[in-house]
Amino acid sequence: MTTSASKQFLLIACLGAAVLAPVTGAPEPDKRVFRAGAQAQDITPKKFPISVNGGMQDRQAKGAHDPLHARCLVLDDGTTKIASRRLR
Repeated sequence: MTTSASKQFLLIACLGAAVLAPVTGAPEPDKRVFRAGAQAQDITPKKFPISVNGGMQDRQAKGAHDPLHARCLVLDDGTTKIASRRLR
């Protein structure tokens, strides 16, 4: 996966976690509902070499030493929605 494809996948995964957060029935008007969703995905490229972005040079990665993971967390209290992502 290229770096831009990895970022697109991460965005889709975060949005999916936000949309698919577990909900238990329709909330009553006077009750506050807290929803949370999380996703973790291995985004280590399968095909090498790949271009490495940044540094104003076309560098090529020839392999991966460790797996690369994308993680996201979405929290919603009915008033405010927060999404956080992390690449590791």
